[in-house]
Amino acid sequence: MAQHETGTRKAEEMGARIVGTFEDLDVSATVSPFQRPDLGPWLDDKQRGSEWDVIIWSKIDRGFRDPGDAVDVARWCEKRQRVMVLVDDGITLDFRPEADPMLRMMAEMFLLMGSMFAKWELRRFQSRTRDAHSVLRHTDRIATATPDGFMSIPHPSGKGRGLAQDPARQAVLHQIAKFLVDEGKSFNWITNWLNAEGVETHRDYRRAPDKKRGDKWIINQTIRLMETPATQGWKTGPRQDKNRDVPTLRLDEMGNPIKMAEPTFTPERWQEIQTAVAMRRLGTNVRTYGTSPLLGVAVCGLCDSNASRKSYTRTKPDGEEVTYAYYACAARPGPPCAGVSMKDAKAEALLQQTFLEKRGERRVKVRIFVPGADHTEELDRTIRIIDQLRGDREMGLIVGEQDERRYRDQMRALLARRTELEKEPYRAAGYRLEETDQTYADVWAKSDTEGRRKLLIDAGVTFKIYSTDVWEILIDEKKAQEGLGNFAEPEELGAAEQVVESDTTS
Repeated sequence: MAQHETGTRKAEEMGARIVGTFEDLDVSATVSPFQRPDLGPWLDDKQRGSEWDVIIWSKIDRGFRDPGDAVDVARWCEKRQRVMVLVDDGITLDFRPEADPMLRMMAEMFLLMGSMFAKWELRRFQSRTRDAHSVLRHTDRIATATPDGFMSIPHPSGKGRGLAQDPARQAVLHQIAKFLVDEGKSFNWITNWLNAEGVETHRDYRRAPDKKRGDKWIINQTIRLMETPATQGWKTGPRQDKNRDVPTLRLDEMGNPIKMAEPTFTPERWQEIQTAVAMRRLGTNVRTYGTSPLLGVAVCGLCDSNASRKSYTRTKPDGEEVTYAYYACAARPGPPCAGVSMKDAKAEALLQQTFLEKRGERRVKVRIFVPGADHTEELDRTIRIIDQLRGDREMGLIVGEQDERRYRDQMRALLARRTELEKEPYRAAGYRLEETDQTYADVWAKSDTEGRRKLLIDAGVTFKIYSTDVWEILIDEKKAQEGLGNFAEPEELGAAEQVVESDTTS
């Protein structure tokens, strides 16, 4: 608001008529001005770039955090003979023909210096933020963001902030779980319901009333909400595997998962949710148009770069257009490895045949998050009660046959409980594999192209292409065990059957 008022006052002083404003909330100043959602169209001749003569910022660091961006916008204005004003810094770059060139040169110098200081200040801020996050990473205090279902509260220690359940968002989580587990609804149905009912997304919910944007829910967002350990009050960090959406658990200095707040669901309910999520993942057919069927699976056998799908169209003498597609080395930076290519249909058929022959009959295993359990306090309490009962007996407080019988029954139960707790007083939270009643062939048959691609990635499959006739299939044993099953050693290098190709195009 203050920045808007500053710009408005400056426009009035210059006798200029305001034709529009830009704000770009929640967009970092490190993003190129030409790429910012609100500002970008004003710097595009095909959109709104021709509608104005003067552009005004309140100050340099509101517009630029990098000298390169400042120079790019200045050059854009110079080519079009525009005026750029940075009010609080006292800088006016006037590129109109009648402007004083010496004043313009001085303004350019101050703009460059100011943007350099802005970049330096950004680096200091980022460094301080990283230092603060590194300190908080292994504690039950939060840095900034809160997971959905929770709110920030003063930490009980008196230092920093902690988490507590947010009743309003907890109701949303429980409703989603009800749809998912009790009513068997799909994630697509649930996501549509959330949007139709006007339920705010987590990000929009946290915004101030006058800053809300009406963001819409997307399916992946709904899925992650139901499978992230953060929903159960655990502290999480960025995911380590680019092919998995579930984040990793944060550990304290002793290597134990960090509990931030009371869980949203009981352990039994959480188990039901994770099973439902896992089974829907196996049967989900989310179409992603334009994605290569073997993206993340096919690689160059010579340099291990991704093998991308390329296509081209030729016209036959009779006028018929024919499209050819193939996988080839896509090394970046190039050039790609010569001779490493294979027709797409051939590559996909080979991979499907080999994968189903070797793994098709195996049952699929899914990763399910299991909350931790800490019985230390209960074990201590049980031991104290046992000692107290023994003390009562030694003091002669157990009198008569009825007291003796009650004492024996109590001690028998307490000793059995102590033995049980001593076996596993503490169990860390983590993931376990659970075998389903579906085989890889079952899942493959009902999945679309994108679903099959994800299945291959989760199974740790890599298809290496050396030439049109030489290939090998590798399966990452460790990843396979972490994801969807156990696999044997990599296949031996083999040669595909010869395919006779006829090129009758012009």
